[in-house]
Amino acid sequence: QLDYPDAGRTVATGIDGINVVGDYQDAEGVTHGFIYDGTSYSQLDYPDAGRTVATGIDGINIVGEYQNAEDVSHGFIYDGTTYTQLDYPESISTIASGIDGNNVVGEYQDAEGVTHGFNYDGTTYNTIDYPDAGRTVATGIDGINIVGDYQDGEGVIHGFIYDGTTYSQLDYPDAIGTV
Repeated sequence: QLDYPDAGRTVATGIDGINVVGDYQDAEGVTHGFIYDGTSYSQLDYPDAGRTVATGIDGINIVGEYQNAEDVSHGFIYDGTTYTQLDYPESISTIASGIDGNNVVGEYQDAEGVTHGFNYDGTTYNTIDYPDAGRTVATGIDGINIVGDYQDGEGVIHGFIYDGTTYSQLDYPDAIGTV
């Protein structure tokens, strides 16, 4: 069981080796990120953020999302010393969810409010959109493989895997939706 000390709730969202990241809510209802190294917890807060969520970890690098004073979501990467903001160009919000080496995946909302997945290689952002989907979210990456979920035209949510060329739908048998 993972419970950040004295937290109202604790959510674990990413793991690399024995290191676990996630978020917790303090007694005042403020959400903070955390890292747990198998022995102790450390709080992670993007500077001057109203809310911080850690979602993925690879080695010392942690990705997540924070909200600024205007409640706008921005992605971030934290290398153990420095926080760097990640924003998909011309997006109205960005959330980083997974990391593998220099590659970060997540989601962004465009100017029309449509949600798209993305991959960022440290230099270039690329959109990840499941064909004919109304919404796509990339949540994890390992090598060239990206996983996430998308919403089809009938509003049903499906999982997917993308190998850089081909999208494959992932649906748990007999489920009404898969994330």
